[in-house]
Amino acid sequence: MNKLMKFFIICGITLFVGMGLCFGGIMTNGVSGINKVAEKYDWLEGTPGELQTSYGEDLEFDSIRVTGEMDICLIGADYNAMPASWTLPRQVSEAIKAHAPEEGMVFLCYGENINPPQYKVTNGVLEINSNIYDGGVVSMNLSYDDGIPKVVVFCGNRDLDEIDVNLTACDVAVLGVSCGQVNLKTTDGDVYTQSIRSRGLNVETGYGDCRIHGDLEGLTKIKSSDGDINVETSRDESSYAKNIHVTDGILAINDMEMDDDSFASYVREGGPNKMEIDSMLGDVSIWFGISSF
Repeated sequence: MNKLMKFFIICGITLFVGMGLCFGGIMTNGVSGINKVAEKYDWLEGTPGELQTSYGEDLEFDSIRVTGEMDICLIGADYNAMPASWTLPRQVSEAIKAHAPEEGMVFLCYGENINPPQYKVTNGVLEINSNIYDGGVVSMNLSYDDGIPKVVVFCGNRDLDEIDVNLTACDVAVLGVSCGQVNLKTTDGDVYTQSIRSRGLNVETGYGDCRIHGDLEGLTKIKSSDGDINVETSRDESSYAKNIHVTDGILAINDMEMDDDSFASYVREGGPNKMEIDSMLGDVSIWFGISSF
């Protein structure tokens, strides 16, 4: 087959596919048509639609449990501490400022065509769950928005007993919160903490970066499959027994690289606290005795 024939065959295939897509768009009446079709078939996911906001207030809780699909942000006394990388949609930011958030408030932001996050308080535990779609396996989301709901919880100055977050492909941020045990897990997303106080911290990420900053007491355990890890703690290095492994990446302690090899291991005695870090792919940076807390 000569080059000219191959060229005409490729052009014909491209033209056929393009015409098919155009015809499908006309038949479904664009994005609105896709959503109408998605209502008829359980296996099809539509688009998120226009953003909706809602909030609840005066919630009494001493622990938080989060599961499902949502970007979650737990905030202490000052919501202005929110990192720039965790920008809220304009509707949420305006709603937060309008309501002068106080301790025990929950703000929700989600697309009108998806299931809104659900929350309730049971025996002192604030339970938040989000299942975006009802089992759709084929996504037809053609909008700029990924459809992931955003949830913000204002914890105020209360000292929580436990935070347990288990997310699917979403980000989690914990800012200025004091808590006993903190468990943060996401299969594909970033984990960010700023100025937290924990008496036990367990972080597990599949794909995503992890930045931990705060007063870390007890056992601090971090496991990552693919992503960089940065830890900044106000406590001295001597106050931790350390067991740190980096399979493929650079390990640095207080800005000093520990090993030039592709596999770095750092095991040291200390106490009474413990720090265990296991990184498969990504750089690990740890700072002890930070003053800006």
